[in-house]
Amino acid sequence: MRIAIRGKNVDTTPPVREYLSKRLSKVERHFGSEVCINVLLSKDVEGYGAEVTVPINGFLIRSEETAGDLYSAIDLAVDKLVRQINRFRKRLVARRQASSIKQMPFVSEIEPAADDADEQNGQIVRVKRFDLKPMPAEEAVLQMNLLGHDFFVFTNSESSQVSVVYRRHDGNYGLIEPEP
Repeated sequence: MRIAIRGKNVDTTPPVREYLSKRLSKVERHFGSEVCINVLLSKDVEGYGAEVTVPINGFLIRSEETAGDLYSAIDLAVDKLVRQINRFRKRLVARRQASSIKQMPFVSEIEPAADDADEQNGQIVRVKRFDLKPMPAEEAVLQMNLLGHDFFVFTNSESSQVSVVYRRHDGNYGLIEPEP
């Protein structure tokens, strides 16, 4: 298991690295020893934050939590990540795409997130680039939920056009497609 740890206003001391390694051993059980886990630890006026990202088979499983102290934030983020992995595995088995998440190939690298700047002037302060993988709308909803986002842009495998799925306030999902 490889753990890439970055700190934003936080020193990643050896005890913190050791604690992260111990807590993330739960994740290693699900993926095996070849998994690469990206961790961003941060501190701001609200407290400490921990963001854990695991890239696997084109999907990103991500959790982000904040707490009053660093170790609590790590605990919350890892626990949330384990719950998401279990939910992901259940959905894969239910859809009969794979019998085990351990058999899925890994994405070797993900692009590190750039630091957010002030958005007070209404300017574009961050640009994200990603590969639009063709997938059905149901798979896009799964990916959106794994990332913890409210929308997801993808290439619809049925229409071969760029589409957007989004979470509605009533708990259902919406699909935006361009006119033919």
